[in-house]
Amino acid sequence: MKKQIIAGLLITACASSIANASVAEVPIPLALNDTAEYLFTDLSEHTSVKLNFDLFIMGSWDGGNTEYSGPDKFGFSIGGVVEQSWSFRNAEPTSEFESNNDRSWEGGDFNSSDEWENYDRFFANYADGFTIAHDSDSLKIVFFGKGLQEATDESWRVENVSLTTVPVPTAVWLFGSALLGLAGARRKAL
Repeated sequence: MKKQIIAGLLITACASSIANASVAEVPIPLALNDTAEYLFTDLSEHTSVKLNFDLFIMGSWDGGNTEYSGPDKFGFSIGGVVEQSWSFRNAEPTSEFESNNDRSWEGGDFNSSDEWENYDRFFANYADGFTIAHDSDSLKIVFFGKGLQEATDESWRVENVSLTTVPVPTAVWLFGSALLGLAGARRKAL
């Protein structure tokens, strides 16, 4: 199976410093219960992050239909906790077998190693991204597939993964400074 390094794009908001990401070497495309791990470090001070990525769902995904090997799911976890997970059905997508509500930007053959020409789906900036409460200086995101068959039948990949920090609101800093000032004034009065 071909291996390559997936490069993550990192951007931070409000003139903060750019974060660093280390990305594990992973097989492309991903299938079965493969994962792709992104570790973001040196994040500026923040109260939440926004995760964005492009998503490819390739091959004969059966969604929640368990007649085959499904349910076929893609998702991501943070700290071992599943944040989001969806089922996809590439052959005749319907809400009956698919929990994904986002419509793909285009269909085609994005995985030349499978036998399902033109069944593949591409989602640019899937679901317009995800805002996640977070305040640590590092974050590990694990993308995963579950219930999938081999890569020649069902696979996935993410590209253009970016993480943007949402800075601590200025009002919080001002309120904290005011409280410290009041405590200092009260101490002087005593």
